Amino acid sequence: MISAVHTQGYYARVLLAAAMGIALSVGAFILLLNVERQEIEEEFEHTANDGASALKQGITMTVDALQDIQSLYKASDEVERHEFRAFIEHELEEDRGIQALEWIPRVLASERAEFEEAARKDGFPEFQIVERESQGTMVPAKLREEYFPVYYVEPYEGNEAALGFDLASNPIRLEALNNSRDTGQGVATARITLVQETEDQFGFLVFQPIYRKGFPVETLDQKRENLAGFALGVFRITDMIDSSLADIRERTGGPGLDIQLYDRSAPQEQQLLFATSSVDGAAVRSPSRLSFAETFDVAGRTWELILTSPGAGLSVWSIWQAWAALAGGLLFTGLFSAYFMAAARRAIAVERLVATRTVELSQSNQQLEDEARERQRTEEALRESEARHRSIVDTAADGIITIDESGTIESFNSAACKLFDYSPDEVIGKNIKTLMPEPYHGAHDGYLANYLRTGDARIIGIGREVVGLRKDGTTFPMDLAVSEVRTEAGRIFTGIVRDLTETQKAEQVLRDEMERAALIQVELLPSQSPTIPHFGLAARCVPARDVAGDFFDWQQRDAGTVDFVLCDVMGKGMPAALLMATVRSALRASSGLPSPAQVLRQVEQAIGDDLRRAESFVTLFYGRLEIEARRITYVDAGHGLGFIRRASGSTEPLEGRNLPLGVFPDSELEESVVTLQEGDMLVLFTDGLVEAQDGTMLDVQTLLTNGDGLKNAETIVDDLIEATGQHRSGGDDATVLILTCTSSG
Repeated sequence: MISAVHTQGYYARVLLAAAMGIALSVGAFILLLNVERQEIEEEFEHTANDGASALKQGITMTVDALQDIQSLYKASDEVERHEFRAFIEHELEEDRGIQALEWIPRVLASERAEFEEAARKDGFPEFQIVERESQGTMVPAKLREEYFPVYYVEPYEGNEAALGFDLASNPIRLEALNNSRDTGQGVATARITLVQETEDQFGFLVFQPIYRKGFPVETLDQKRENLAGFALGVFRITDMIDSSLADIRERTGGPGLDIQLYDRSAPQEQQLLFATSSVDGAAVRSPSRLSFAETFDVAGRTWELILTSPGAGLSVWSIWQAWAALAGGLLFTGLFSAYFMAAARRAIAVERLVATRTVELSQSNQQLEDEARERQRTEEALRESEARHRSIVDTAADGIITIDESGTIESFNSAACKLFDYSPDEVIGKNIKTLMPEPYHGAHDGYLANYLRTGDARIIGIGREVVGLRKDGTTFPMDLAVSEVRTEAGRIFTGIVRDLTETQKAEQVLRDEMERAALIQVELLPSQSPTIPHFGLAARCVPARDVAGDFFDWQQRDAGTVDFVLCDVMGKGMPAALLMATVRSALRASSGLPSPAQVLRQVEQAIGDDLRRAESFVTLFYGRLEIEARRITYVDAGHGLGFIRRASGSTEPLEGRNLPLGVFPDSELEESVVTLQEGDMLVLFTDGLVEAQDGTMLDVQTLLTNGDGLKNAETIVDDLIEATGQHRSGGDDATVLILTCTSSG
């Protein structure tokens, strides 16, 4: 006790001296820290103001390039591609942050085909209006009322992927397009990944509306009606920031600032536009870092720029002079205190050693008791787990059988007993071949031995359909899946079996029903070609499956006219076949109307809503032949697959800009007229005839020869089906209809 009292008094004097030394050291540290902190804050504020001004000015100058393009279009009746290129080259020299400047014309659905053809003639033979599907690949744009494809793009190199891309196919771009059109102002999009982007950075677009020259745009309706298109700026945010801050970085000799740029007009999760790679979210929010924030407008959107000091920023660890003073003071205090502490430490060392050994002994005893209790709990849990496993296996709906490496059955659950009509006692210990008929019975040992020797699996880990043998000698089909478990005692193979008897019966019933449906559908098609003076008419349908969505039909209205139709219902198989029967019935019911256009309007009114509810549509060619005049009046409702083959060997495309049935209610249907002479023929077909296995399209025109128009129509149909048969993909129904003019009357 006396020794302890003296030790405590000694400690008190040492601690008092140490406290005074620490207090003086901390006071000097705080004084120097405040002085250096003020100098760092002033330097950061100056650098941040310069950086923010340069960045805002660079962004504004870059976006203003679109107003120059708008002025170009206002000053010109029409801007050709080479004129656009020459003008943009000047803009690109001044604005290094621009990825591309583009002209986006407004193209109505009725103008699409003509627009795409004009673009191909302009030097882009593969041009088409496209959109990006969910997997990221470009596909032809879906049918919509209007399109906004990229038509002029500069520079073209590096931006080839954008040509033809329909901006209306992307919700973010479409919202900006509509906003810019209605306000007449330039409008920026939220952040996007550019179509032509190859690096990990965001971009954004700015749309500047361009209206038709000389037309009024005072009202909202006038702006929408007279919109010609958009000047589009495509900007890569990282490039734009690098360009804007290039001078500052060169002057300061490094990045100088950590940058974060946000679009506060976007949803929270999509606001980040750019962040310096060194920026860490938690570090930015740290009070030790200096920060500067400012918001500004970019084409109708509110952007916020946040600049922070790089690295540790205003961390007290970066202010070395203050820390040097503190370290020196504390070092002196520590050395002074250490000398007087040494004696006290030696005195209490023995006491601590005794106390430590006592605690360790107590802990060791407690650990032994805990291990014994844990071992007991583990054994109980193992017994419970084994019981649960047996319960699960015995109550499983599928049969579960385990065997060892020699094929001997080790377990046989209740479901397996019901399948094979054996009790567990009758099969456990016997070879698994007991449950197999030939040829499985004789080959099993060889399969198992080969797998154990080579690892070549025929069933294990794969699963297959096999035949099982019941106790009474009857067999049944079953699905067998085998898995393998390796243990110290050897390998165990677990087989899960399921009776397929009822499944195979149901599959056979379904096949029988599909065959009957195919026979019924064949009965709906005309069984033979009609007899028409001076003409031959024939058709044939080859379904992709048992039943088809394509069909053809003809009907003699009177002695002088014959109606005929070729139809392609979207889809294939049973759904398309059911819609095909509905369309055929509607066409037959309406065929008495005076003109093809009236017939199809009546059909649209009758089944249009049904098609839209089924999310389907119908393309078709409906023609009316006036025999004496050799004239065909027709409506092409979105079909577009057909042509006139003249006796001279030349071909003429069929006109038709109508939409398919079921797309838009009350859509206008325009009729066209064509006249046939002796040796001419009308060729109609569906896309299944020309879709090749490699994804290309066959050219039907090359399969015809001069003089075919005088052949029997059925012969021509058979020749086309045979000629395309080995090349067709078979993924869609293939139908062809031929009308020949065999004599001039």
